[in-house]
Amino acid sequence: MHIEHMFVWLGERLDVLGHHGGSEKQEEIERGLQHATAVAGEAAHKQTENEKSRVRRVQHHDHQAKMGVSGHKTFD
Repeated sequence: MHIEHMFVWLGERLDVLGHHGGSEKQEEIERGLQHATAVAGEAAHKQTENEKSRVRRVQHHDHQAKMGVSGHKTFD
């Protein structure tokens, strides 16, 4: 489930709670919120790791370009 859908689901549960109340519904919402928070944290971590990987690739390609194809430093 995508994060956006989780928050829509939580909103729907909150709406139900507002109309019908009950500790069982409150617990369901709290579990859902904890799960959504964990998923959001994982997504943020994955995005950070992807960005770090992209930066490393760019730096590696820049280094290769400076060294030239044969591995010897090129002179401008």
